[in-house]
Amino acid sequence: MKARRKKLPSSSATSWRTNDALVLWLIGCAGFLAIVLSARGDLWLDEVISLQWARSAKTPWDLLALYHHDNNHPINSLWLLMVGESHGTVLPRLLSIVSGAIILFLMVKLGEVLCPTRRWVPLLLASFSFPMILYASEARGYAPALAANLGATWLLLKWRNSKQFPPTLAFGLLSIVAMLSHGSALHILAAQFLWFVLVAFQDERGVIHRIYRVLHWFGIPVLAGGIYYILFLREMMVAGGPHYSWVQVFGHFFGYSLGLPTEGIGGVFTTVVSILLIIAALVWGVFPIPCGRWLYSFILLVPAAVLLLTRPEFLYFRYFLVCLPYFYLLLGALSEALPKPLHSWKRIVVAVVVVAFVSTNVARVFALLNWQRGDYSGALRYVVDRSSGDTTISSDHDFRNGLVVQSLKRRFPEFSRIQYCLASDIPNIGTEWLILHGQGDPPAVTPEKISWENRSYSFSKLFPAGPVSGFYWMIFRRTDLSVE
Repeated sequence: MKARRKKLPSSSATSWRTNDALVLWLIGCAGFLAIVLSARGDLWLDEVISLQWARSAKTPWDLLALYHHDNNHPINSLWLLMVGESHGTVLPRLLSIVSGAIILFLMVKLGEVLCPTRRWVPLLLASFSFPMILYASEARGYAPALAANLGATWLLLKWRNSKQFPPTLAFGLLSIVAMLSHGSALHILAAQFLWFVLVAFQDERGVIHRIYRVLHWFGIPVLAGGIYYILFLREMMVAGGPHYSWVQVFGHFFGYSLGLPTEGIGGVFTTVVSILLIIAALVWGVFPIPCGRWLYSFILLVPAAVLLLTRPEFLYFRYFLVCLPYFYLLLGALSEALPKPLHSWKRIVVAVVVVAFVSTNVARVFALLNWQRGDYSGALRYVVDRSSGDTTISSDHDFRNGLVVQSLKRRFPEFSRIQYCLASDIPNIGTEWLILHGQGDPPAVTPEKISWENRSYSFSKLFPAGPVSGFYWMIFRRTDLSVE
């Protein structure tokens, strides 16, 4: 009987680990599949701008020395410099796709450290998160920055008491890769530094040993971060864009993160609920690491404090994207405080919350999969197919639309028949075709006719785009050339 009693817990534990691993694999594969499918379609404006920096760089050093621009994410720009723009759209996004897979893997590894019995929670949140899927399938530096940041965090938590050099060297290299992928990664480095100082100064082996521990881990990345700030970030230029208030930015960040409303009263409600969740997690969450509450507090507060002090003219929710995985891990820490196993109505509540999160995010992801970041090549093909020979086209924004048109003309020879006319070069009779663009939900009703540059144009077709990244295009044709 004793032998049988010993085997039953072992068998049960083995079965649990097998089922747990299977669930993690299914969730991770679903998230990665969504990333891969979202990487289809045309490059949109921000990706095209990044590609422009890469095309114009004569050496990799130019990406740091010459192009101090918020669309130049050096690691991503270096990748684009290597692959060029003649290899379709998936290859330029491959760095982000691979980074997305690494992010999902590291969410499991960090979950084992920070919420070991509920490690599926942060993985589920990350796998079905619309912003994670969006930026892990886009040729920009956010996904590589997140992957490198998470890898550095995992090394720090696993080997924080180690005196060996390889873990600290790997931590330093990953921190440098993160900051070169996107400058906002420095916020996480600053938060890690503050947390580690707290942990190190609890050591009873003297001040010299404490300082040595801090320098052992943070000497290289802090020095590199200072140099990077002086050489690149200090003079970085933001090209422009819409102006968002802090209330709107937090509404966007938390709304997209949790699948809740992002605008107006709904956005305010979302922000309040999210702040209450953070407070609850910091108060009741289970933190298996020293000063765990402080680590999460620093990671969530440092970016907001820096941006509040610097007061940038343009502020977007993606500037806080480096905090997103840690927000999900914090919710995982909160889930650790729930009873194990869950019974009765608590299990139903958790199931309803999970279904609501997945379904609302799936709706946004479906819009991204359906419309991608805009069908610009489809729009130009529509124009070419309905033009008898060479044709002219203009738009309501030369920089945004003109840059995309010129990029597509370099990739597709059949678009050479299209001449894009700047606003200053539009002929007296007007261009044959006109593009009007917008961001967000496409209009439910399109105007049949409009007057543009003293010429009448008739609506031809709408080409939608998914949420956040991309522009929808409304194609108009000069009325005297339109076929009723």
